[in-house]
Formats: sequence, C-alpha cells, structure tokens
Amino acid sequence: TRQSASNDDSVVAMESLLTRVLGDATCASSLVAGDLSAMCLRLALSKTIGYGIIAGSMLFKIPHILQLRRARSAEGVSLMGLLIETFIVAGTFAYCFNQQLPISTYGDSVFVALQNLVLIALVFRYSESLSTSMGLVVVAAIVAGMSALVVAVPLPYLAMIQASTSVLLVLARVPQIWIIVSNRSVGQNNLTTCLLQLAGSAGRVFTTLSETGGDMLMLLPAGLASLLSAVLVALFVIFPASKNTPRVP
Repeated sequence: TRQSASNDDSVVAMESLLTRVLGDATCASSLVAGDLSAMCLRLALSKTIGYGIIAGSMLFKIPHILQLRRARSAEGVSLMGLLIETFIVAGTFAYCFNQQLPISTYGDSVFVALQNLVLIALVFRYSESLSTSMGLVVVAAIVAGMSALVVAVPLPYLAMIQASTSVLLVLARVPQIWIIVSNRSVGQNNLTTCLLQLAGSAGRVFTTLSETGGDMLMLLPAGLASLLSAVLVALFVIFPASKNTPRVP
C-alpha cells in the first residue's frame, strides 16, 4: 500500500506539472494516462516549440552583437530597421500580456527586445555620424516607452498597434534587404542570426495556430516575418560574404 500511495503521489505530481506547462488539465491527465490524443499531442508539441523558441531567443542576436564588436563597424546594419523591430516586439509583448495569452506564444519578445537595445547602442557607438552618449539616451527612451506600453496603454490601442505590425515588419526588413542588394554584399549581417530568426518565425506560426485560436493579429505578422527572414537567408547565398570581410546584419 505504501508503494501504491507513492505511485499515486507521483501521478498527481506529474499531472500537476503538465497542467502548469500545458495550461490544460484534461490533456495533462490524458497524457499521464497514456491517452495520446491528436489534440493533446499537438498542444504538447506547440508548447515544446514555444518554450524552445524562448530558450533560443536568449542567444538569438548574440552572434550579431559579437560580430559588430569584433568588426567595430555597423556597416550594412539598418538602425531604422532595429528601431522598428524593437517597437514591434514591445507591442507584441504588451498586447499578448494584456490579452493573457500563454507565455509560450510571446515570451521570446522580451529577450529579442533586450538584445536589440544592445545592437542599437553598438550602432550608435560604431557609426561615424552618431555617438555613444546619443545611443544611451535613445536606449533609455525606448525602455521607458516599452514600460508605458505594457502598463499604461489600453488593450484596444494595443490591438491597433499589433494590427500595424505587418506593415511595420515590411518597413523594418525591406531597408535591410535593399542595403544588401544595393551593396551586393551582406556586410555585417550574421547568417546564424538570420537562420534563427527564420526558424523562430516559422515556429511562431505553428504555436499561434495551436494556442491562440489562430489570432490573426498574431498569425499574419508571424507568417510575414517567416517570408522576409527567408529572403534574408537567400541573400547570403546570392551575395556570399568575402572571406576577408566580417559579416554583419
């Protein structure tokens, strides 16, 4: 009987853990019982992908940051693109947080925003026409704006911001693509970062479909981000970086 009680406790503990991870007590009980329904397996896969994207996002732009540091140059990097992308991920976080969507569907936006702030500071530092002190002021202003988005902007306005994300994505990525095509070089863009961006965007399409009921305000930007990321990766094939020139985004 002690062994039986111990087994029961283990089952309860496992169900409790899975319920927290999956956010669905019914699926948690089914999976522990060995009932592998398609719906519950899809939810488990989506959660795995979602948390995997969050884990990957912690190091997402580190290769790019290190590359700029090594090159001490911001050649080929679109400051406007970084600013717009930071606004996009901040808006996405604020919208999803206030909508109380599962953290697995948007948690990566925090780490992407933080790494973008570092990149923005480096662009100011390594650009001849800009300065480090100016960059710090801009970064501080962005942090204040991001905080205001989360705590002070009503949900209807956040939905409007999220609805504009697709247009903003084009404004953020097209200048980057145009710089590469015009220079016929990927410059200081980093292939690893672009590949991670493509994988993360594609994964977000799946998690959005699985966990938000296909929220179109989340789905359309994720699909467009996947397409634009694929174009950036293709440019590395069309315009391979010179062996003597460090690649930067």
